[in-house]
Amino acid sequence: MPPLEATLGEFGRRVAVLARPNPSWSFVVGREASDGILSCVDLHYHENDEARLTVRTTRTAPASARVWPTFSPDAFLASFVDNRGHTSVPVSATERRPADGFLSVAGHDLPATALTAAGVFAFTATGGDEIFAVAGLTGLEHLARDLAFAEQPSPPR
Repeated sequence: MPPLEATLGEFGRRVAVLARPNPSWSFVVGREASDGILSCVDLHYHENDEARLTVRTTRTAPASARVWPTFSPDAFLASFVDNRGHTSVPVSATERRPADGFLSVAGHDLPATALTAAGVFAFTATGGDEIFAVAGLTGLEHLARDLAFAEQPSPPR
């Protein structure tokens, strides 16, 4: 998997990250492409091989795309649970509610929706032509609500 810097360059737009991750956590970059174009970037935060939070940035389809995936908050939450190695969360087991009004992305509060199910949650918000989503373990909502943008690497001089 390419490092975050290479993925940022290929994605060509803002990528959300946790603003204040736990210092003992590390992350792995996940990517999804459709029609040869990178459609979303995930940062999977973990500690001691245990998944904690996943932050996803999904972009809208460019005009040149013939096929493009649709973002589903329910599928995103179920994917987080599946990637932890636990039983899938059936859509009927989730509760959809306002996420106390916001998901903060780079200091801007965006209206958000929350999903909750047995020990996990997901927040989703739209900003511009991107969808920002965070899924994680219950109790980590305070970290999940505060996102920043990954820094684009500086070009060589």
